[in-house]
Amino acid sequence: MEEKKESRQKLRFKYVFDDDYNPVYANGAYGGASPRGEIVINFYHERPALPRDTFQGLSPSGLPEGDEEVPDEVSRTLIRKVTAGVVMNYDTAKAVHEWLGRHLKRLEQATKGKGNGSTH
Repeated sequence: MEEKKESRQKLRFKYVFDDDYNPVYANGAYGGASPRGEIVINFYHERPALPRDTFQGLSPSGLPEGDEEVPDEVSRTLIRKVTAGVVMNYDTAKAVHEWLGRHLKRLEQATKGKGNGSTH
């Protein structure tokens, strides 16, 4: 008896990128559920603040000497530069959550015991 091979049709997805498409690094996110029941995620890059000005003492000959003085508020400030935001409905958020979970599991399996420095 001859087995009948099942011929499945395939759907192709084409990806179209804007001319200014530029992936950005993010090390954090802020957001949550909106009043309309959508999920809002704002991705940011967090880093220490840089001072606008620093001060340094001058020697009698007019050359800088000693350590630079940094204003106190700089040492107590972190900058979160928001680089991108995404709004999605519940179903899309659920699908992205599952997709991300699958990729995290693969990454964890691939890096197990390699000392990759991750914080998970």
